[in-house]
Amino acid sequence: MGLKGEPWHRMFNPLVVDVLREYVEDGGSLFGITGDLDNLGIYVARNGRPSAENLVDFYNQIIRNYIQGWVIDHSDSLRSVAFVPSGEEVFVVGISKN
Repeated sequence: MGLKGEPWHRMFNPLVVDVLREYVEDGGSLFGITGDLDNLGIYVARNGRPSAENLVDFYNQIIRNYIQGWVIDHSDSLRSVAFVPSGEEVFVVGISKN
């Protein structure tokens, strides 16, 4: 028995669905990385929401740049990787060849 209504894949980011679909079809080793900016509420209280939004954007860009460099350095071992920022949290999902 499945969920009624919308297909399951519409509840998830399309980038994540593409990686999961490739994993189901071709196998490999699935991996995930998560990150979170702790104590953001305290930062908002002290510095205001606009400053916090800038901090989150900066955080996400630094993490994205690091992950992109890591993916380039290990491209011979990776088949697919998706980076999904979501506010102060980030999610990376990928498939390695071995």
